[in-house]
Amino acid sequence: MDQNKIGKFIAERRKILGMTQKELAAKLGITDRAVSKWENGRCMPDMSLLLPLSRCLSVDVNDLLSGEIITEQNRREKSEENIVKLAEINYLKGFRYGFMFLLPLFAGLIIYCLVKGLETAGFVALISVFDGIVFYYRYHTTKDRNSLYISIIWMVAAIINIVAFIIRTW
Repeated sequence: MDQNKIGKFIAERRKILGMTQKELAAKLGITDRAVSKWENGRCMPDMSLLLPLSRCLSVDVNDLLSGEIITEQNRREKSEENIVKLAEINYLKGFRYGFMFLLPLFAGLIIYCLVKGLETAGFVALISVFDGIVFYYRYHTTKDRNSLYISIIWMVAAIINIVAFIIRTW
């Protein structure tokens, strides 16, 4: 799913219907800042808002998730594609919660290694690889360029730490 395309579609439909961001936000029970973030492609609407949002914009949920009005010929194909992409986004949320659990664990292991005088570069490399994978997966599912850049930085950090670990323990 292309956040920018969906955001432009939301803005376009809202303007066609003669609504302001505040009016749309009031109908959905959210802030106009949230609508602004959607329209600028900075984030996606929450899954719980997809059906009410599509009703407010007088479009189908598949149209909303595709960022365009879908023709009858393409409806089935786009529906399947949107279902798969939503599943990927939910999987990404699982990654995020896993990351929030593992980060304190990794920090504890690094502190333990420092206290005991053990090598920490291996653990730092492990964290870097994990973060790189999480951000690359986010880029892959949302096409957010910042996630791609962050994943590259984490992978470079992982390589540097792996090399440092090998040199120190050789």
